[in-house]
Amino acid sequence: MYLSREMEKMLEGEYGAGKQMAMKVLVALGDSYNAEKMVRIKSAHISGASYDTVGEHGLNLIKEMSADSKVVVKTTLNPIGFDRDFTEEIDKEFYAKQMELLQIFQKMGVELTCTCTPYYHNNLPKFGDIVAWAESSAIIYINSLIGARTNRESGFSALCSAITGYTPYHSLLIEENRAPNFVVKVRERLNPGMLGLYIGKEFQGIPYMIFEKIPDEDYLKLMGAAMGASGNISMFHAEGITPEHKKYDMKGLESVEIEKKDLENFAGNKDYEAVVLGCPHLSGREIEKIVRILEKREVVKPIYLYASRAVIGNMKEDVEFLRKKGVKVLADTCMVVSPLLRGKYRKIATNSGKAYHYLRSRKFGGFEVYLGDMEELLYDSTR
Repeated sequence: MYLSREMEKMLEGEYGAGKQMAMKVLVALGDSYNAEKMVRIKSAHISGASYDTVGEHGLNLIKEMSADSKVVVKTTLNPIGFDRDFTEEIDKEFYAKQMELLQIFQKMGVELTCTCTPYYHNNLPKFGDIVAWAESSAIIYINSLIGARTNRESGFSALCSAITGYTPYHSLLIEENRAPNFVVKVRERLNPGMLGLYIGKEFQGIPYMIFEKIPDEDYLKLMGAAMGASGNISMFHAEGITPEHKKYDMKGLESVEIEKKDLENFAGNKDYEAVVLGCPHLSGREIEKIVRILEKREVVKPIYLYASRAVIGNMKEDVEFLRKKGVKVLADTCMVVSPLLRGKYRKIATNSGKAYHYLRSRKFGGFEVYLGDMEELLYDSTR
């Protein structure tokens, strides 16, 4: 793999041990994909920000890299283990470790956005931009709906790219590798989380989606997040919607039609104790929709909403209204990476296929999870 003189200096340690470690990781990653070169990135987004996910080993590794390194491009951060404004129920040791991790990232120049939707904040790539992003839902969103280019980075490889400013040139950064592999036809309105889970589980590659009724951006966000969680899909094309859909010829591709009966196994048990929404973090449009539904209704089951600080800050009146209704509106964290719900509930409901996929695992609480539409869950939790 070709390396410029600047990259060689990083590899030789002339810019410090942190950059040297980062470049070694990127070179090894590039070699494993037979990348011909490194390319500059416009931005990075780092996952693995919650101490619940990173643990002591990860904390020490990041601390080691931060000793003499700073990020050299705009770099944002994924959700952490709690909302920094509401820490009463958080274990003191967990709180201390999480804040130590945040301070390390801040020292490196990482923006403490603490969201899986940095594109709602101030990290919105442009069409064609090459970036190094971790967080599967954000990767599929910007590849598909924006037309920016990122591979499916780990939190650590994204950090290495942020420190060096480079990423290996392979896979979805290359034009021909972004072509669809199969066609999916959707003729009826399907739950986006269930649809994404099914596609991620049953197929490999890049789907070309044909919807009889064009869905909105929030639907596609939920669908894509579920695809990325249940499988290894990092982008999709949607006819008439996504920016690259006209580039490719569909002739000869396998075509499947997905119906409601194909998704029946994903629903789960409707007997739940609390509702959790916001995986990925809610948009302003979604919060407005929730407000309209709850406007004249009384909340009778716990409802938790998760969104970025940026979105919550832009929706102050709506958020205040929801909190007065008894709804928990939280920034910085989510139902998956926070220990807040564990031990408090056993059965929860969500509209997120991604949350459904992770929350049932023992690592993230081992919950019984019901997957439904947001409107259904909100009406069933109010009167």
